[in-house]
Amino acid sequence: MDSTSDRAFDALERGDGRHGDVFIANAQLTGRGTRGRRWASQEGGLYLSVILESPTIPPPGLWTLAGALAAHDAASRFGASVDLDWPNDLVSDRGAKLAGVLAESRGLRPGGTAIFVLGIGMNVMGTVPSESLDRDRPVISLESLGTAVTLEAVELLLLAALEVRVDQALENVASLYDDFYERCVQRGKGVVVDVAQTRVEGRFDGLTADGSLRIFDAAAGSYRRVSMAHVRSLRTATASPEDRGNDQDERRSPE
Repeated sequence: MDSTSDRAFDALERGDGRHGDVFIANAQLTGRGTRGRRWASQEGGLYLSVILESPTIPPPGLWTLAGALAAHDAASRFGASVDLDWPNDLVSDRGAKLAGVLAESRGLRPGGTAIFVLGIGMNVMGTVPSESLDRDRPVISLESLGTAVTLEAVELLLLAALEVRVDQALENVASLYDDFYERCVQRGKGVVVDVAQTRVEGRFDGLTADGSLRIFDAAAGSYRRVSMAHVRSLRTATASPEDRGNDQDERRSPE
C-alpha cells in the first residue's frame, strides 16, 4: 500500500469516507511523518489511519494527542515501559522511538464539519532497518522491548484504545489534555517553547482545557499560557528553568 492516510483522503474525495472509517496496512511505500519526513513502513509494523469528523474545528492538537494516548494505551497493555514525547511520539524509557502520530486536514466540508485523518505508525515486530532511523533518535520495536506481541493483538488493542480516546476528545477534552500531560516526558521539566518570533522558557506545568501550555516563569514568579496553536516547537532545557538558554532535542508541535 502507498499510504493509509492517502487512502483515507481518497475515500473522502470520492464521497464514501465516513467518521470512524479505518485504513490499515502492515507495510507502506510512502509513509510520512511531521514536516513531510519519511516514515519507513517496513513489514512488521502496524500502520493505520482513521477519518475523524467534528461539528466544529477541534481545539489545537486534539487529534494528535488523542492518537498518541491511544498508542501509549496499547503499548502499555503489553507491559512496555513507554512515555509520550511532545507532542506526537511514543518512546521507550530510554528515549527510542516506538510510534509516531500525524493528524492532517484538507479543509472543511460545505456544512462546516471539520474533517481530519489521523495516522498512527507503530513498530511492532522484529528489528528496525537503518533507513528507518529518526533524525533525532534511534527507533525500536515493541517486540524488541521484551514483550510477547503479535500484529493482530496490537491492532485490536490500538483500535479499542483509539475508540476510547476519540470519544474522550469529543466529550471531555480537558481530561484528555490531563491524561497526555501525566504521560509526557517533559512533565514538570524546564522547557523552551518557540512561539512565532518569540521564545518562552520555564517549567512545563500542564495543559489547560482550551489547549494552552502552562509555563511557570521562575524569574517572574508567575505562569504564562501559550496556545498550542501558536507553538512552533518545544524542547527540553538541559538545566533548571531558572538557568535559561541551555536546551536539547527539539520536539515539533502539531501541524
